[in-house]
Amino acid sequence: MDTIAENLKRLLAHRGISEGKLAEMVGCSQTAISKFLTGKSTKTKYLMDIVETLGVSLDDLRSGKYLADNQADTMNGPDVASYYPVLGQVPAGDFAVIYEAAVADPETEWLPHYKKYRRAFYLRVQGDSMEPTLSENDKVLVEVGAIPEHKNIVVVRNGSNESTIKRFMVDGQDKYLVPDNGRYPVRLLTDDTSIVGVVRSVVRDL
Repeated sequence: MDTIAENLKRLLAHRGISEGKLAEMVGCSQTAISKFLTGKSTKTKYLMDIVETLGVSLDDLRSGKYLADNQADTMNGPDVASYYPVLGQVPAGDFAVIYEAAVADPETEWLPHYKKYRRAFYLRVQGDSMEPTLSENDKVLVEVGAIPEHKNIVVVRNGSNESTIKRFMVDGQDKYLVPDNGRYPVRLLTDDTSIVGVVRSVVRDL
């Protein structure tokens, strides 16, 4: 099989993109994508559209360098189960639409994880309210829609679409959002605040 096609199949698997979804993003038939990926057709006029859509160069896809770079930090650890997009802010609205927009954006950064979640994204931490547990610019993996348990770290959004990361604490019937940094106040979880998801892991650049 053509090296580019093989590497493209691996890249699609890493990002969780189906043949049908790629065809929709590129604007061609699924048959055209399938023939190229299975080796039934060694060329496709949509190849440049494909690499532009996925945000990779043709040379990197041919050499496999792009895939190697993305796997460099996980080769000796657990197997990568999936890749998730790094979002600049907490998404508001239908997560499926937001995810599709991230997939279509060639500037989107993707990070690996050893567990597969149905809906998840990475979020860059801002501020120091969760020090020393989380530091500014850490990237946390958020499982969207997960039910939080006592002491979980969660991402929440208020009625004004302002978001924050805090620790979820339960005291009797009351639920609180507690910063790990004692310089910040504890807040009662009110009806106008929604929990977006639960933080499952953190990536920290040294």
